[in-house]
Amino acid sequence: MRKYVGVLVKHKGEFLLCRRNPNTKSLPGMWSIPAGKLEDGETTHEAAKREFYEETNISILNKKISLLNIIERYSRDGSRVNGEFWVYLLESPTRLVPDLVNAIDGDEHDQCGYFIVEELDGLNIDNKLKNLIKSLF
Repeated sequence: MRKYVGVLVKHKGEFLLCRRNPNTKSLPGMWSIPAGKLEDGETTHEAAKREFYEETNISILNKKISLLNIIERYSRDGSRVNGEFWVYLLESPTRLVPDLVNAIDGDEHDQCGYFIVEELDGLNIDNKLKNLIKSLF
């Protein structure tokens, strides 16, 4: 089973989401958190920090992140579970602003922004991730 990891940044009453580039194969146009696949030999904790850096150009190596939840990932047609999505939480006293232009994998997203929970229902976002975010607020 594949493992995916991501970091949800919470700043005061807001959270950071990035929209997947419409030209990407994986979840085009969907809002999510900076995330990616676990590589061989990595812990999910290490992978979450690496993926966050690769997609935002922001190092969080010295930041504390904690496991929030593990969400099942389904095949594109929704017929079967094909992975686990390990969601970590970073509570940040400052607004971390992704630099998509200089990020290694910055082209995976076309925009990022901070949102409040009331805006979630208007976004194209995975329902399990949406419910997880709502549970924080």
